Amino acid sequence: MHDYRAVLNWKDSITAASTVEGLSSPPTTLSYISLLNIVLATGLQYLADKDMAYVGRFTADYRVIEASLRVHSKMASDLSEAEEPPDLNRVEAIMLQALYFQNCGRPNIAHNLASLGVRTAQALVSRSSFWAAPGMHHEPSRSQNLLPYEAELRRRLWWSIYCHDRRNSIALGRPYIIHDQHCDVKITANADLDGLSPLDPAPIRSRPLTEYTPASFKIFAIELCRLGGGITDYMQSSRPHAYADILALDDMFVAFQSNLPPHFDMSQRATTVTQEGAFLNFSILTYRIQMHRRYLLRKVPKSPSPDPTAQSRLLAVQLSQRLIATLVGSLGKLTREQMRYFTVPFHVFEGAATLAIATLQTPSDQAFVELNDRWIVDARDALVRMGDDNVTASEAVRCLDALRHKISTIVPPRTRLTPVHPPPDVHGATITKHSASTTSYSNGRHASISSTASRNSRLGSGHGSHPPLHSNLSMSTQPHTAAGTDIEYEEWWLRPEGGEPVWPLGQGALEFNQTGYWTNLMQRLNALMPPTPPSLSS
Repeated sequence: MHDYRAVLNWKDSITAASTVEGLSSPPTTLSYISLLNIVLATGLQYLADKDMAYVGRFTADYRVIEASLRVHSKMASDLSEAEEPPDLNRVEAIMLQALYFQNCGRPNIAHNLASLGVRTAQALVSRSSFWAAPGMHHEPSRSQNLLPYEAELRRRLWWSIYCHDRRNSIALGRPYIIHDQHCDVKITANADLDGLSPLDPAPIRSRPLTEYTPASFKIFAIELCRLGGGITDYMQSSRPHAYADILALDDMFVAFQSNLPPHFDMSQRATTVTQEGAFLNFSILTYRIQMHRRYLLRKVPKSPSPDPTAQSRLLAVQLSQRLIATLVGSLGKLTREQMRYFTVPFHVFEGAATLAIATLQTPSDQAFVELNDRWIVDARDALVRMGDDNVTASEAVRCLDALRHKISTIVPPRTRLTPVHPPPDVHGATITKHSASTTSYSNGRHASISSTASRNSRLGSGHGSHPPLHSNLSMSTQPHTAAGTDIEYEEWWLRPEGGEPVWPLGQGALEFNQTGYWTNLMQRLNALMPPTPPSLSS
């Protein structure tokens, strides 16, 4: 479940340069020193529990060495920028620094570093060394005499950067940097580079996409990120759009998922590509949630006024339930160190927080509130199991506790919220204890969900998907039922005093010391809460 499989590869990142150029020893450039330090720091960041005793023989606290390596990497890359021309080593080092901070729960710093990495990649100029062909966003020309192996490594690094830029633009609610019309790089070849000689002049043969290779995942991830760019175009555009545009884009995601080859089907037996298929399916779910959630974060028109965007609000809820079910069910296959990767706890939090916002809109619907609360507690329990050292998971638990506390203060007294162990203090708030008995609940619910078929085209079974459980949430099977004139309602964006609107629930919501962010969210919810909330299922 890693964005930078090609980057975090010792063969490609560390030895490829010396092998291709025929050197007997690694390069000594500042950019290479920066890359080496951040690769070692990242290795310690993902240090497995079983290896801690071994590392403890050399240092009392490996975190000190990890921090020192990260600092030295940043210093070396800064010096390289001042004294050396840009090269692939520096691009890799900066992007790995961005990934390091993202996995530390600091997505804003990571976003700034990733932006620098993109600009550095685009600034590469033609030189005698293969490391510096004209901007990485352009396909190398024949005159540059790049060997097929060299050119393919370059393409794979570029498309890894491209995917990272598109995913972060969605999660952070910011425009992406890399535009398709500026790129003419060929798509990664569907080929396994292991065993190929870097000096072999023979072209690399790309296999059909129906045949699995280690590069297959990256090819489909690139196409998925291109689709994801359409969401950013819609949300960041200053031009008005019709709601039919969103439904058409959603149809494209559904079609993409249904056309994935069988080896990415999560419903099949576990294979070597199960994890890659899971990542693709999780990404599709999160993209669709982000796309439809913007209609959840609006005032619902009072009946009998038309509600053309009701389908998106239903999808935001149902897809979030499915995301939690699939993620929680997959966590048992991940090691504790793999759970430190930012995407894992963030997507668990994202689905639960979306359900919490939907619940706050309909506190009078007891069945809806109780069902969603069980999903939220499932997600919270999964985050707690990730450990206190997982800073993103710990912060996500605090945010969910704050949202559940808000829910507990507005639901009717008869509502039975799922009990949890006493949570830590959340910005001065704790979850209210209800004296009524709680609804019985078991993990068998997930198994029953996976065996249920959905009749709606937008909630088709797909690969590893789970239809919703709440029977009252019925949707029309006719696509584009809400097409036509787009009726706008007051948006639930947070607008800091004197500032621009920011998206709730983005990665920035999990930054450290964001008490004011959640305080403002609660105040907005109070102001927008209708006296008698209409039921989402009506």
